[in-house]
Amino acid sequence: MILDEVELFNHTSNSITNYPRLLTAMTLQLKVPKLVCSGCVKTITEAIKKVDVNAIVQADPKTKLINVETQAPRTAIETAIASAGYPTAA
Repeated sequence: MILDEVELFNHTSNSITNYPRLLTAMTLQLKVPKLVCSGCVKTITEAIKKVDVNAIVQADPKTKLINVETQAPRTAIETAIASAGYPTAA
């Protein structure tokens, strides 16, 4: 979970106040057939971090599964992984 701020206009005092807002992260599980080694994991992680610097990435070359906790849309994560040379399976 990541805190962000949202600006709200206070009509009583005619001012803008920043309030903390909790942003929800989602966990994605993706199958990546070309995931075979720790080098692949590093490349994929770097690609995901370009989309969401706060993403948490766990990958297992044996199962070819990647778990990503992120606030970015699934399509953005899949596109980043594919652009790095590791398309996800349907």
